[in-house]
Amino acid sequence: MKAIDLYSGIGGWALGLRIAGVDVVASYEWWESAAKTEEQNLGKKVNQVDIRELELSTLPKDIDVVVGSPPCTQFSYSNRGGSGDVADGLKDIAKFLEVIDYLKPKFWAMENVPRVAKILQNELTDEGALARFIHLRPDMHIEIFDMSEFGLPQRRKRCIAGHFPINLLNSYKELCGKKTLGEVISGLENDEVTDVNYCSSIKRKDVFDHIKEQFFDFEEERINRESKTHHPVYNDMAFPDPWDKSVRTITATCTRVSRESIVIEDVAQPDCFRRPTVRERSLLQGFPVTYQFFGKSYSEKL
Repeated sequence: MKAIDLYSGIGGWALGLRIAGVDVVASYEWWESAAKTEEQNLGKKVNQVDIRELELSTLPKDIDVVVGSPPCTQFSYSNRGGSGDVADGLKDIAKFLEVIDYLKPKFWAMENVPRVAKILQNELTDEGALARFIHLRPDMHIEIFDMSEFGLPQRRKRCIAGHFPINLLNSYKELCGKKTLGEVISGLENDEVTDVNYCSSIKRKDVFDHIKEQFFDFEEERINRESKTHHPVYNDMAFPDPWDKSVRTITATCTRVSRESIVIEDVAQPDCFRRPTVRERSLLQGFPVTYQFFGKSYSEKL
């Protein structure tokens, strides 16, 4: 089968499809560092373009699968409490559906934050902003999945909308075992590093992007602990994040001091707390231990 990947980021969809034996013949992404990361890891040229301006006639023909992750910034509740520009975000979703309408693939899937499920249901109506794609609705599934139910060591809820065999997809929940934060973190401590997602191992000296940050000082630890365990408004959270469960959703705004940040206890030095490394975060999100990141800085890699 042949596929294309829109808004491809660093290659998450393309990696999964390749492992499944699907040939991703074209990827499209306009952020240079993300495009370079996919190219260097998967060995195929990424079309670095503004997908909103993509000419449909330039797309490959005879495509069986179309996947993609349009930007979630305008839909995410972490962006100004959910007050993003939804109309602007819908432009990318409309472009994705335009490609589906043009290529008519056998299967397609679009991934985004859970809020998009309700937005799609409201806008794929006669009066909605996506009314011109209403003919796609009868064959479309709009579902919210928790990725930890499919073997990911992270509780990440995502909306998947598209035309795909949903019963087959759900059947994998019974086959995928649960993985924990502790399994991922401790697997990186040995001389022979274990990748719990792919049942593989490599020498520790060959692991990149696993440089531990300085441990929290007394004040950073205090603020993190109190914001999680004694918040005046929101429910209490654990400090540090528990090792015997899948980790909470990892966000791009995981600062050294914030309620939302993942905080772990260091394996080698108990009672010392830190944020996860780039490598730990990538494993928790399902990337192989050998996947490399080509950001120009540490923060860009994060």
